[in-house]
Amino acid sequence: MLGIIINGYLDIPYWSFGENIMKKKLQIFVSSTFTDLKEERQAAVEAILKSGNIPAGMELFTAGDKSQLETITRWIDDSDVYCLILDNM
Repeated sequence: MLGIIINGYLDIPYWSFGENIMKKKLQIFVSSTFTDLKEERQAAVEAILKSGNIPAGMELFTAGDKSQLETITRWIDDSDVYCLILDNM
């Protein structure tokens, strides 16, 4: 599922969750290149928090036994929404 952030507000199509959309906090994985889009990532996290949902992203990863790819894949699979931030530089 794709979430869209417009003017600092998270927009998720209601048809994506049926009638239960307001009853569940969503885990939203934020993805982008990291160093060049820090401000945009922060804005996305703030919008997610403002909407009452739970942000997830690479900033929250801790060092562990698993490979980084395995960890990212698990976090994405466990998330309800995938938010991809793109820049056209």
